[in-house]
Amino acid sequence: MPRLGLGSILGGTWCAIVIGSGCAAQPTDTPVRAIQSSGPVAFVCLGDPDGELSEMVHPIDDCTTTVETPDDYSVPHLYALATQPNTGEVAVIDLSTDTNPLVDANPSVPGPGFLPVGAAPTAIVATAKSTATFVASAQPRYEGIYGLPSNLVRGASPRLTSWPACALPAAPEAMVLVEDPAAPDGSIRPACDAAYGDDEVDAGCEGVAHCHGDLATETAAGGRLKLVVTLPSEGGIAVIDAQDLLDREAGTRDPCVVERWLPLAADVPPPPTPEPAPASGACVPEPTIEPSGATYQPIPAGIALGGDQLYVSDRGAPVIHRLDLSDPCDPRELPALGTASAEDPERTATTRSVAVSPLTLDLHRYLYAIDDIDGSIMVYDVSDTGGSAQPLSRPHPEYNPFQPRDRVRLGSPPREIVIVQHLADDANDTTGATTPVYCDPDPNASGPATDYRTADDFESGAAPGKLRGIFALAVLMSGDMVVIDVDDYDAACRGPTRQNELYGCSDPVSGTLASSGEFSCLVSEPHQVRAGTFLISRDGITDREPGLAAFPTLNDADGTLIDPEDPGSPRMLATTPTTGVTDFRIRVGSETRVLDPASGYLQTANGDDDLSEHTLAMNLEDPRAQLVDQNWTVTYEGALPGFRDHFAELVNNQDGTFTLRDVTSAFCHRGVQSQNAIAATLTDQGLDTAPAAALADYVQIFSEPPVSTDSYWDQSACTYSDCSSLFGNRETPREARDLRIVEAYDDRLELTSRGALPDDDTLKCCFPGVVEFRVRSGAQWTVIGDQLGFLHHMDVAEDGTCRPSCSPDSERLEGRVRPAPGTEAVTDDDPFAFKNPFFRFTIDAQPSTRDMQFNFSTKSRFEPLLLHVVPDDELDVQPTAATYLRVTGELVVSDGSLQGLTFIDLSNLAITRQYN
Repeated sequence: MPRLGLGSILGGTWCAIVIGSGCAAQPTDTPVRAIQSSGPVAFVCLGDPDGELSEMVHPIDDCTTTVETPDDYSVPHLYALATQPNTGEVAVIDLSTDTNPLVDANPSVPGPGFLPVGAAPTAIVATAKSTATFVASAQPRYEGIYGLPSNLVRGASPRLTSWPACALPAAPEAMVLVEDPAAPDGSIRPACDAAYGDDEVDAGCEGVAHCHGDLATETAAGGRLKLVVTLPSEGGIAVIDAQDLLDREAGTRDPCVVERWLPLAADVPPPPTPEPAPASGACVPEPTIEPSGATYQPIPAGIALGGDQLYVSDRGAPVIHRLDLSDPCDPRELPALGTASAEDPERTATTRSVAVSPLTLDLHRYLYAIDDIDGSIMVYDVSDTGGSAQPLSRPHPEYNPFQPRDRVRLGSPPREIVIVQHLADDANDTTGATTPVYCDPDPNASGPATDYRTADDFESGAAPGKLRGIFALAVLMSGDMVVIDVDDYDAACRGPTRQNELYGCSDPVSGTLASSGEFSCLVSEPHQVRAGTFLISRDGITDREPGLAAFPTLNDADGTLIDPEDPGSPRMLATTPTTGVTDFRIRVGSETRVLDPASGYLQTANGDDDLSEHTLAMNLEDPRAQLVDQNWTVTYEGALPGFRDHFAELVNNQDGTFTLRDVTSAFCHRGVQSQNAIAATLTDQGLDTAPAAALADYVQIFSEPPVSTDSYWDQSACTYSDCSSLFGNRETPREARDLRIVEAYDDRLELTSRGALPDDDTLKCCFPGVVEFRVRSGAQWTVIGDQLGFLHHMDVAEDGTCRPSCSPDSERLEGRVRPAPGTEAVTDDDPFAFKNPFFRFTIDAQPSTRDMQFNFSTKSRFEPLLLHVVPDDELDVQPTAATYLRVTGELVVSDGSLQGLTFIDLSNLAITRQYN
């Protein structure tokens, strides 16, 4: 789509990945003055500017109608007030018309003008009934708050001295309006230090009481509005009376009357206690982090109001502050929320932005916070009925080890998060389903809850692009918007028709459900990224069930294809379920093939085993684990990646062992598995440790001896001919080059011969210098993907040895397959079952040779629901803020570069208009 240039409403849309949802109609192109660099935005609803202020202002909900021209005031107009950080102004945009929407603040001067405010505006808030708007300015030496009466924001030719304002002692960052409630008898206090029922002292600006607007009509219960402002450099929040500021003489800038000052504490709650490690010591336990005792200086940043509590992020301390503002004149700090990271508990995790949800249908409230260091998202349950002091963890972190258990990590850090309650309801004329209700998949149910089920043709009902519920909208620094489910009202109707634990159903429901038929119960999972497509393979709809491009093939080391029915060759088979499953299948190409749940073989139409193909089973619990489509190799005694072109010092210990030293190899972090590590694991599994020696990884010397003409051979105890005969060359290496890894450390390996070395001295004699080497798995199959590589969960134990991690998160980070003895089917929980985040299988113990290899490709990776806020070819994008405009159901994204304001309709996930 062509770019219309600066100073235009962008006439076009970019569709999200949504089945059954269309893009919005093309908006009208209207030239306006460029408002490229925008910050936070507020909204007001105003009537005819020639009327009295009390008649002019309206609640936002009154602005639901559009008009042809900006001077048609038969209905009130909806206006956006967008801060312009680079110029210290506020642009006013008439959202009720497509004709000349930019409001000219100064008609006497050619060209549209903006409202001047202090430089570096950081926050803007409007009153609920549009009487006034307040702008916080961080202009050096002129920090303060400006009040913008609504009768002066349209065509009144205002100057900086036209506004009532007050000076702050330091730069503000965030600001919110709260209500000081009236007493039970209805009386109010005109100031925090006044008594309820005292007379109000009005300065009488311009000789008129409340000359810039009376905020008494703004509160639902007749209370008094207060501005709560964060002052980061001072480490606290200030409470300022909004009416007092608005009643000041225009052009004056006396100090703000800070009615209450609350310095924030930095009391860090204790970190969570890790799970106890097995007593055997077979794995590396998660670290126990003791409170550091460090002192922190709070630097308050973003704020979010949920009920009577204010949540404050902190760039200086690893806490999120909780303030009780039920009485703004007596703000009290409650115990803080911790920000400890399970992935890196020693890291000081600070935060920069917070958002809080409305109450869910089951009366929970959730807080989202952006980790200021790594850009991940933390989620807390802040419900009145309990809640959590640390970030919530996923119930099954092992399903998707690529995500931290207590964070949501996106492809690009989020700049802002907005949590919205959006009801994309199509009310049923018969049942009158118009109020929020969870979708009910019970086929025997009736009533409004059944109206939201996915239709048989997938054209209506519950769908990826239909947002009905509470959702977090993360605007990323890349310019994308990602949707995260918080409380999806349709979640119960999105999933398998027959539930099972294999499909991520933690508490499976018996019988057949009237659900969408998608493959996982976690299609919609609270606090996880929403899927952008139906997760189902259905002709004419979509093909998004994870599977294989084709059945696995087996090749010999020389590339010769081996027939699956060759009785003397290894076979790959799907592991079998431990619970009763009636729908055991694998998607291959464009077909769904049935697997025998008792054997793992393909099953024919008459129920017989089909031995013509190798098989595996896809993991369908959490679709988000299917990160990428990739090609896989499963190689017998395959080389571990990461050691190519590595050279190390090889030391003969003169006791039948060798030490290979290389501080750059990071053996533990590249997944090296020693004999001792395997023996400990076998003991932990209750198995015989005798196979540990054969299963241990081994070093293969890759170097060549000095060339035959080298003078080295003149004084060596061995000959070139002897070395060549014993070790072969790198193209046709012999077993004497193989050294079993008895123990592994991150910087060295303790080795011994695998049996083909006649004596210790010969090895060093034939390879006198540093040696190039490879590391291979011993008598095991190595699983490697061409996108994610070799998965493992080896870590460094307290004694420095390489051992697997005890963390449940890493349970499926596996890259080795032990051949399964016997002919019985291998179940999913068998020690010989291979299971990584993507699939599971077993390989039998038929004779295998080094570099024999299975090959296959996985397909249908997870696609998140996202929208490109800017065109794909637009590189200059800097989102600065995001706001939900509830009355129109739009997310408004501010851009600090060239994109101005972008409006996204959440009903069809499309860009409806853009002002830049």
